[in-house]
Amino acid sequence: FVFMVQNIHEDSIKLFDTLKKYEDLASKDPLTSIYNHGRIETEITNAVELFKSKGEKVSLMMLDIDYFKTVNDKFGHAVGDIVLKQFAKLIRDYLEPYDIKAGRWGGEEFVCVCYGKDLEEIKELAEKLRERIAQESFEKIGSLTCSLGLTEIHEGDNSATIFDRV
Repeated sequence: FVFMVQNIHEDSIKLFDTLKKYEDLASKDPLTSIYNHGRIETEITNAVELFKSKGEKVSLMMLDIDYFKTVNDKFGHAVGDIVLKQFAKLIRDYLEPYDIKAGRWGGEEFVCVCYGKDLEEIKELAEKLRERIAQESFEKIGSLTCSLGLTEIHEGDNSATIFDRV
């Protein structure tokens, strides 16, 4: 009986690990390894619900790589993919110390859900991130810039209204 229970326990752990692996795969953008569109959309919905239920401060940041079409046209899509990976890694590494969930919205657009931060707090962080991105030397293309949109969740917001505002 003890061995049977132990085997069931070990099988359950393996199954849980496998489920976790597939959950991560389903939530991540295959190119950049940060959250994909669907998962970041879920984070926005969760953030709105957190604000409504507990009054927690939550802000949203959107980053859009400036003139990215030029990168693809001049250097090719393979280089564009390298740039997107490097850009996403830079965002992920920079935001790691904060309770911020980053995801690729599509193309060269990225969205970050910033838990526990109001608009004033996120402005300073976003400006430093924008400067850090401008200082980065991107493989094969050199430097690039990005445009940022910021907003915080307000009473009466839903995921669509907050996203439209950002």
